[in-house]
Amino acid sequence: MTVEMSVATGAARRLLIWTRDVVARHRTALLVLWPLAVVAVAGASLVPQLAPSGGSFLFLPIDKCIHFAAYAGLAFLPQATLLRPDWARLGALSMAAFGVAVEIAQSYVPGREGSVGDAVINALGVVGGIALGMALRTPRGAGAPA
Repeated sequence: MTVEMSVATGAARRLLIWTRDVVARHRTALLVLWPLAVVAVAGASLVPQLAPSGGSFLFLPIDKCIHFAAYAGLAFLPQATLLRPDWARLGALSMAAFGVAVEIAQSYVPGREGSVGDAVINALGVVGGIALGMALRTPRGAGAPA
């Protein structure tokens, strides 16, 4: 392993440990944030859209990036903070169903339309949030990472 890889791996490990510590110390606040984030995403998704959205980030339309990030965050919060792994998975996976429900509801909102593509991006965001949350979970029975 090169020195550069060793330094990068060490930095990534320190970031992971620091993030685990932050999640552990602020678990209650993050659990309160989860339903508030759900309400915020629902509200933003169901407000009539008066002007078309545009722009892109790298090669993706900006609205797809926003969908991915929003649903990654919604899935990350329960996955990283709920103590029981089965509840964490259920909470995180429920965000995919929530994303489909929001897309269906959008078809009844003026200026909005439900989109299968958006539902897929929402689900991919959920997968990303679950992956990040799982990476931050301390394995059962393990102490603080060394």
